[in-house]
Amino acid sequence: MGAVSLGTFGSRLRERRESQGITLEAIAESTKIRVSLLAALERNDLSQWPSGIFRRAFIREYAAAIGLPPEPTVVECLRLLPEDGSGNGDRPIAPKEATNELRLTLEVERWRAPMGALFRRFRG
Repeated sequence: MGAVSLGTFGSRLRERRESQGITLEAIAESTKIRVSLLAALERNDLSQWPSGIFRRAFIREYAAAIGLPPEPTVVECLRLLPEDGSGNGDRPIAPKEATNELRLTLEVERWRAPMGALFRRFRG
């Protein structure tokens, strides 16, 4: 999507949608995303949007519906309108930053006590 300022991001999406002759209602019907959320996106307001994977999925669906490449649109949107509200300005986002990392932490101590008690019961 190139470098787009926050002020023009939503209006650029709206202009693209209108140039394609697509209504918000048509997108809402095909994507099952409420019209009010789609209109808010075009105003750069994601305050009522769900977070995380749902936010990214909704942005992908909207972008595809108006004929934009979904992944670059998601990256640009999250850079300009991050969930924490901080904004990144015009700093480009690397693909690694755009994805969430899955981390698994094992709580070993939680298992030691019950297993120790179980073994003591059989031994003694």
